[in-house]
Amino acid sequence: LQHYFIQSNLSMTAETVDPSADDAHISFAKRLAHNNKETRGSALRKLKRWLVTKSKQGTLDNSEIIKIWKGLHYSMWYSDKPLVQEALALDISQIVTLIPDTEDSVKFFGGFCQTIAREWAAIDKLRLDKFYMFIRTALKSVLEFCADKSWEPEVVTSVVSELDSTIINSENCPTSISVYISEHFLTLYSEVATVSTPPLFITKLLMCYITTLSQTPKKDLSRVIMTNLFNPITEKSVSVKLDLQMLNAHIQELAVKPDILTRNRKLLYKLRNDLTIAIEGDLSNLSPLGKHKLSDENSLSNGAIAEEPVSEPNKKKKKKKEIKSISEKGLNGDSTVAVEISNGSEVDAIMNGDAIDSVEVKEPSKTKPKKKKKKAKAATEVNTAAEPDVALETKPDVALETKPVVAIEIKPDVAIETKPDVAIESKSDVALETK
Repeated sequence: LQHYFIQSNLSMTAETVDPSADDAHISFAKRLAHNNKETRGSALRKLKRWLVTKSKQGTLDNSEIIKIWKGLHYSMWYSDKPLVQEALALDISQIVTLIPDTEDSVKFFGGFCQTIAREWAAIDKLRLDKFYMFIRTALKSVLEFCADKSWEPEVVTSVVSELDSTIINSENCPTSISVYISEHFLTLYSEVATVSTPPLFITKLLMCYITTLSQTPKKDLSRVIMTNLFNPITEKSVSVKLDLQMLNAHIQELAVKPDILTRNRKLLYKLRNDLTIAIEGDLSNLSPLGKHKLSDENSLSNGAIAEEPVSEPNKKKKKKKEIKSISEKGLNGDSTVAVEISNGSEVDAIMNGDAIDSVEVKEPSKTKPKKKKKKAKAATEVNTAAEPDVALETKPDVALETKPVVAIEIKPDVAIETKPDVAIESKSDVALETK
């Protein structure tokens, strides 16, 4: 009896979805997001037939696809158990190969990309693995779709353009989805591609990630993309066909932009060298690297890097020393002092002595100018009995010679003359009187 009621309920549900109605896509979205598994399964089977019919009629609209994908997203949301989830993900992803019109198929895959980018922030951590698996399954299905279309350039360009605009280089999409695709793309591509597969798809996708490398300010993101995508190719751990000329032209176009970070520019040039060495074995066919303005490749031979002419630094002209002579009288008024001063500095020289000829003041250092000490005080403290020649040659030596001499001549004499005399006279006088 319970089975009878379930079947009757499903039949009533199926009758409520009229494929010919104008709002059929809304009804499909509601049934696909139902919490009953049987209701979701029945709606999905009818949805496949409805999409094929609409595509043949040429009336499948992009807004309808977006609303249908809203229901398909929550159909995966309510799905439980790993095997059931994998079966549902494969069933949904293969719809892209069932739609007869190629343009509608690409739009259906674009609806998946927009929906997963929009709803990703609302997915809790318990459902992340399920939706990661869903992304991987959808990506493999679209590769199989391109293979069924014989990797036509228009189809490949449209599919990669949807990935690039909605996920890889989209500001509205979380970076984790793009990183996950870069992590699993080479594995999925090797499962679908054959020896005769043209290199257009993988070359176009790598160009999208090269654009990311040129724009991102995040070092970690650049490192992860290089590790997942480019290092296996440059290290030859995977065997893929690439259009090297197209990749190098794209790298060159991005690297010469003035707003690119220097770190990203260096990374692009290094990647260009590594890819060329891995595929061709040498750098003989490359134009100069590391320059904003590259010279013509035909003017270079054997891949030599054209060096830009380096302008010699302008030598600073040495300023002519301005020498001034200053004559002043000494303290006694008998001798004349001639002082040579460099760079316009002024020094007063006051000396005590008879034979004073000239004093030379050296040019102060340019880097750390030293403050000139006034030597007038030191000159006045010098003993008048000091030799004039010594005082003129080295003033610091005069201070060292004169001060100790004064201390030796005065202090010891006072101690020897006064103290012993007083002690002898006083003690002897007192002793005679008392006795």
